[in-house]
Order: sequence, then C-alpha cells, then structure tokens
Amino acid sequence: MPSSAANVRNQNNETIGKVEDVYVDDRGTIKTVVVSVSLGMGTKDVAVQWSDIGHSRDGKSLVLTANWTKDSLKAMPEYKYERRQTER
Repeated sequence: MPSSAANVRNQNNETIGKVEDVYVDDRGTIKTVVVSVSLGMGTKDVAVQWSDIGHSRDGKSLVLTANWTKDSLKAMPEYKYERRQTER
C-alpha cells in the first residue's frame, strides 16, 4: 500500500493514525487493522476492526476515515505483536 494511502483520517480530514498491518481471514477478507498513533514522543499501535474504518477512493488513492480522534486512539489498549515459533 503506498504511504499516502496508509493514513487514517477523521471527519475533519486530520490524520489520526497510520496503518501498520492488516490481518485477513482464510477467505481473504480484511478483519483487523493495526493503526499506529503518534504519542508526541514515540508511537503506539492499536488494533481496530476493519468494519470501523470507512474506505473510498480519491482518484488512484485509497482514503481511510474513522470517527475516532487521536486522543480516543491513544486511550485504546496497545496492540502487542506475538512472535510465533515456526516448526521445522
């Protein structure tokens, strides 16, 4: 995904976060999106449901919108990546 398409914006067209990861089910349907939100000094990743994000196109770019504020994203629990061991 191009970096310009990875931003999530609110209803005031302000960037509130950036898509870091997308999780799909076995049918290829997007279920969860990991959004990185700036904390001023550093960032925090939060997991949100794809169904909570609006998506449309502006020419060739994907536009992602949500009803959250940056503060509401900051208040969400931090998403921790689990590292899985692969068996050989």
